[in-house]
Amino acid sequence: MNQENQRYIWLLALFNPFISMLIVARDYKSTYFKNIIWFFCVFCGLTFGIGKESQNSDVNRYLDELVMVYNSDIEVSAFVDYALNKGELDFVRSFLVIVIGQFTDNKSVLLGFYGLIFGFFYSRNLEMLIRELKHSSIFLNVLLLTIALIIPIWFINGFRFYAGCQVLIYGLFLWLFQRKKSAYFFLILSVLFHFSLIGVVFVFFIYRVVKIPIKVLLLLFVFSFVVSEIDITMFNAIFEKIATQSILERTYFYRNEDVVDSFRTKVVTVNWYVVYYVKLFFWFIAYAVISASLKAKNLLENRPLYLDGLRFVLLLGMVSNIMSSLPSGGRFRVVFLVIAASWILITMSNTFYEKQGIGKLKYGLPILIFFIIVSIRVSLYSTSIITVLGNPMILPFSSGSLVSINDLIK
Repeated sequence: MNQENQRYIWLLALFNPFISMLIVARDYKSTYFKNIIWFFCVFCGLTFGIGKESQNSDVNRYLDELVMVYNSDIEVSAFVDYALNKGELDFVRSFLVIVIGQFTDNKSVLLGFYGLIFGFFYSRNLEMLIRELKHSSIFLNVLLLTIALIIPIWFINGFRFYAGCQVLIYGLFLWLFQRKKSAYFFLILSVLFHFSLIGVVFVFFIYRVVKIPIKVLLLLFVFSFVVSEIDITMFNAIFEKIATQSILERTYFYRNEDVVDSFRTKVVTVNWYVVYYVKLFFWFIAYAVISASLKAKNLLENRPLYLDGLRFVLLLGMVSNIMSSLPSGGRFRVVFLVIAASWILITMSNTFYEKQGIGKLKYGLPILIFFIIVSIRVSLYSTSIITVLGNPMILPFSSGSLVSINDLIK
């Protein structure tokens, strides 16, 4: 974009952030791509619509806490002392509520800050990924869009975990693509958003310390599909020997044998496409990773950076498969999907994997399109009509009208 186009796109963003986002999404290599995406994420937060189906989601608890803090005498210093004494690692979300609650109980303000933080790392992750691309095609562009929708902005309804994921992915990208030591800072920072992400950080340090051959990792990755369930009794016996008391207390619910058994026998009653759009995409990525691993020696022998990245992808995939048999353990799969799909995208773009026909991945295009369509449909549960048609100037007049588009349709 030239200077005149940049001014135009920012004026358009003030008039309609949604349209400006669509324009820069088409021209994703433009200079202002990341900041327009970031701006739109903030606007999404400010205009976030909570549907009837989301009444029991985490975001409602966050917003109720904001009102409670505003109407009480809780001070920031008191919260800091409480967090330090209790030993809580993931205090970022609570800290935001305490600080913002000193000034307002406006729920849109809190959600706007969620969008600000989430959107910064989300937009920078996409920009870092795009910067690594050397070639493009229809398939690669669709794959890029799919990656952008794995942990999208409307996931701020689970801000703790998903914002933490974006911070974590930012750190992982810094290391995997650029070998920057600042990656370690962001990996540790992610744990301050959600303590469970320490599991992925631990996997990363194993990958850095132990140089496991790709053939061994591939066997372990494939074997992890066979190991459908962890022996929870044995897992607890080992975990209780190495974890601190604080972590044991925080994870008790997820390790409780009755809870685990109930989770494993639970019957899912949501629409079929909500279940299968992620499952199909996961199997597509798993197939792509296995295909790439089988041909890695011939196709990547002169590209040590890509081979090293494949080691981490296989190790993380193995752990996420095993953890998926525990309550909330399946959430780690989204991190694996982002990292694995990004590795596939960059490797194909930079080494002409697509032309060499690795696994004939282009035939998986319908799966990607299905994922994109369902993701957009799911977004309607958290997107208000103002997000699509409005602009920042009408926000002061929109209080109380931010219902989800899905509720309006019904």
